[in-house]
Amino acid sequence: MESEFTGCFYYSKTTRWASVWGDIPTESYVRPGFLMSTEERRVYFDTENEQLRDYWWDGFDDSSVASFIEVIKLTESRLYEDRLLTKRIEDSLSVSQLKNYADEVKKLVSDIEKLNFIYSYLPDKEIDGIPMQWFKASEYILKEQNGILNKNTVKNLASDAFIQRTIDNLSAIGTR
Repeated sequence: MESEFTGCFYYSKTTRWASVWGDIPTESYVRPGFLMSTEERRVYFDTENEQLRDYWWDGFDDSSVASFIEVIKLTESRLYEDRLLTKRIEDSLSVSQLKNYADEVKKLVSDIEKLNFIYSYLPDKEIDGIPMQWFKASEYILKEQNGILNKNTVKNLASDAFIQRTIDNLSAIGTR
């Protein structure tokens, strides 16, 4: 049905949704139902199917949306309070590399126009309101650090760095 939706958690130091390659723990990307007991799933998913973990809610039904919110409230802390998973994320070389790339883009983005660089992997226009200099800085950093370089990696890194900068700015406002 068109009104159905589901949800997933992604726990990482990066916002590159569902990045679970290399040594990135696959458990950092999980549906809420996998963090619930059988009894909890019976209550919130309204089913006797004990194996059901991937549930879909109806966005046009207020009680279904309320149930989704309750499931998220119930399960979110279970993910980020998993100390072993947190340590595996912290120790992941792949996560560290992705975070480093985004940090370097954030540092470079305001000065990117000063560089004399020929771009090969830029999108034709801004994507999702992300200004073009973020894509330029991403391509430059990936090239300089011998990262995987193609239109998709440039787009993903630009998005990650832009979202991280937005979160950084919101966090700075919250601490004032």
